[in-house]
Amino acid sequence: MRTLGISALLLPALAGPAAAQGVRGDVRITATYLDFVSVVRDSLDEDQVPGSGITRELPDGTVVTCIPGGDCYWYRSGSKQSATTFLQDLRLTAWPGVTGLSGRVEARGRFGSDDFWPRTSKEFEVRALYADFERANYRLRAGRQTRHGGLGQYPFDGGTFLWRGFGNVRLEAFAGRSLARTVLEPYTGSLIADSDALPPDKGAALWGLEGWGRGGALSGSLQYQREIRSDRAGLYSERMSADARWDAKPVITEASADFDLATLEFNEARLRVRHAFTRQWFALGEIRHYHPFFELWTIWGAFSPVGYNEGRALLNWTPMPGLSIEGSAAYRRYEETHAGTSFLPVESDGWRPAATVSWSQGVWDASASYTAHIGFGAFRSSLDVSAGRRFGRDLYLGTHATGNQQVNEFRFGDGRTYGAGLLGRGTYGSVSLDGDAGWYRHTYDNRPGFEDETQFRGRLGLTWQFGTNADHVRSSWP
Repeated sequence: MRTLGISALLLPALAGPAAAQGVRGDVRITATYLDFVSVVRDSLDEDQVPGSGITRELPDGTVVTCIPGGDCYWYRSGSKQSATTFLQDLRLTAWPGVTGLSGRVEARGRFGSDDFWPRTSKEFEVRALYADFERANYRLRAGRQTRHGGLGQYPFDGGTFLWRGFGNVRLEAFAGRSLARTVLEPYTGSLIADSDALPPDKGAALWGLEGWGRGGALSGSLQYQREIRSDRAGLYSERMSADARWDAKPVITEASADFDLATLEFNEARLRVRHAFTRQWFALGEIRHYHPFFELWTIWGAFSPVGYNEGRALLNWTPMPGLSIEGSAAYRRYEETHAGTSFLPVESDGWRPAATVSWSQGVWDASASYTAHIGFGAFRSSLDVSAGRRFGRDLYLGTHATGNQQVNEFRFGDGRTYGAGLLGRGTYGSVSLDGDAGWYRHTYDNRPGFEDETQFRGRLGLTWQFGTNADHVRSSWP
């Protein structure tokens, strides 16, 4: 319960002394609740299960896995349970009155259903805590921060130096103690150790360089990044990325690539072309290569996960203001899996059709979308519909409904989910409230041991904005 007070404790300490110079931020409280039916593992002695071999079938059709001379195991529905979380987020930027100097704080407190909801056992974390010193030609940043570049997001504790003195070219160098992505802890922290049987035994240092450039219709970036063990005995990762954009309207061309220098693999390479034929029509074509990336400390990369090549086409039509109709289709071919047999080869392709219709007129809006994923031994389709109405500038109320069907890879039976709910958001002065609630019906076909059930999910968020507006505008160009 002590996390309930983090906002009250931090705000006076951070906002008070700097209020006269400039402070801006917000505090957000989010509560989430859901109920669910647990999944439990059941077993019987091998002698009590008819048949022979490792895979057998119970009288009700349940497929079980038997260990010779031991027990037979399977999974079934358990008891009805519930889970709750309560998050507090503080974001604050302060200017102490020194030209070019500012500070940023992002902190989170949490508690809830520790046994079910990921990471609620970590009651407090500092997501960002850094200071900036800016001049026309450069920027210095020191503290806990996150790199946002062509290789994704990498949090670390350290410093960055950005140089803007070369006209249309920007250069940045960064270095510090690397933090594991998503968990915001050193590699030797408890969260990785709790979830991985072979966690890393040493921390890591992160360093790298990134450059941006633009000239006319062409812009691009190049990044090199390395994570090395703290004892310098080996690498955790070494990667490069390149991104380019050619904006020659009505045609826009984008290309990007991520390369793993440790395994000599392209993790991702993409070429995308967008053409606006008229104000009502535009088309997009994309080809993409993807190969999973794993850091070198984890054993998962040793299982040789396969990648795929994909082509996608999209067409968008806006017949009138406020109405948009979009359809797309993608074809995917997977790399060789070295699995299967001659009489039952593993198919290597898949399809992804999708369609979306969105409409807005005055205070009303509505949308509907359909997607499907068709693969070898698996299928998933979903339909989502929503509609809403604005009441003035500060209140919005809406409803939503969903339905999906899923057939898992080479498993017996399938599952369907149908649901509907309400959503809303409103603002009164510096305080805003948003939330949604829905009921979902889960049904199972040919899945012995799994019972149909109704589930409730709800979320409520409260945000308070405070502070003054400082003359400090940032753009996407660093």
